Amino acid sequence: MSYIGTNKVGKMYLGDTAIGKAYLGDDLVYDSAGGSVTPVLPDGYAQLDYVQGITRVISTNISPVNSQWEFDVVCDSSTTSNEVIICTGFGYGGQFAAACGNGKWGLGTGAGYYTSVNVTTRSTIFITYTSNGITMTIGNETVSRTGTNGHTDNPFLFGAKGSGLFSSGKIYSVKCLSGGSFNGVPAQRISDNKNGIYDLANDVFYPLT
Repeated sequence: MSYIGTNKVGKMYLGDTAIGKAYLGDDLVYDSAGGSVTPVLPDGYAQLDYVQGITRVISTNISPVNSQWEFDVVCDSSTTSNEVIICTGFGYGGQFAAACGNGKWGLGTGAGYYTSVNVTTRSTIFITYTSNGITMTIGNETVSRTGTNGHTDNPFLFGAKGSGLFSSGKIYSVKCLSGGSFNGVPAQRISDNKNGIYDLANDVFYPLT
């Protein structure tokens, strides 16, 4: 199964002949083998490889419990804390995932809740909220924390409510894999050259600032 935008496409035809791949200009937009394809943004937007300098927060309006998230991300700094996702107004209970001040990816800032993966290494990170905690998986490493105190809000991306805390990180993509709909890709709004995250699942553009 492949996709055009967020729509599943099983087969594509040229006349009566099934085709394996389709391109829009130089961009691969359909692959019958189900491979990765370039998301199709609406008119007025151009896809970027990544965005950085995020100083705003995106409220997802998705219930945290049983939601799973995927981030393709890297940080420019190994000393600055950068929150990726959080479901409370602050880091209470370890219910947030971040590039921590010790240069590792982790949950909260408590010892023992870190992976060994350096934040300056581009990584695919999976975040799963449970009924009483949060789990982070990077490759074959998993760390988790328990405690329901942090489940006080729907998840926020890149910071806590009004404070954006991912200014030194690069975001290549962010998706909600279960529990809700969010499929964010880096994009530029052509009318004013604003960079941001375009949520293909809900057709919403979020400027960086």
